[in-house]
Amino acid sequence: MDAIAIEFMTESMLMYVREFYASRMGTHPFLSKEAVASALTYSELFVRERKAEWEKMVFPFDCTPAISRDDALNLEEIIYNAGDGPRPGERDLRLLKYGKQVVIKPGSIFRAVLWGERVPGVGKGQPFFIGKKRGSCVITSVTHSVNVIAGKEALGIILPIQVNLDQMSRFSSYIPLATLSRFLIVKIPAGGWESWLNVGGFSVPVP
Repeated sequence: MDAIAIEFMTESMLMYVREFYASRMGTHPFLSKEAVASALTYSELFVRERKAEWEKMVFPFDCTPAISRDDALNLEEIIYNAGDGPRPGERDLRLLKYGKQVVIKPGSIFRAVLWGERVPGVGKGQPFFIGKKRGSCVITSVTHSVNVIAGKEALGIILPIQVNLDQMSRFSSYIPLATLSRFLIVKIPAGGWESWLNVGGFSVPVP
């Protein structure tokens, strides 16, 4: 299998929406692996039937979620205004127009690893769009390894992975970082799994 380790930098404000209530819209400090895979393959352009909107997206490779570099995550809370109020005599049927919004600012840096038999071709300087409202990003670092064989030890910076509840039972130990309705983001310690993908200075536990 082939593997790619990437770092990318945000060039515009973006979000991966967390809560959205009481006039506040928050963001997670990461991007799901579906968001990463979709952004790098442009599959968001595919036309899907409405009944398939909630079906799991399938890609010819696997990947980690995009995790921010510790020293390069910039968040900002801004006041948003989605338009003027209704004209006299009209009912206001629109959703929230005013509130607070937390965004990931330009200059934030994220990391991810992709692996499989058909990983997408990406290069340094390549732009792409990701997250809510398709925030602009650019790839700043790429390490592409071919015919990679998983090892028994983690040799680099361990990146968190995205799993569902059924997959959790495979690991002898883990550190939970985020819990969502569809998945969990967890970090597997070096001794918590016996098969590791090492590429570009990063380590990822793989089946």
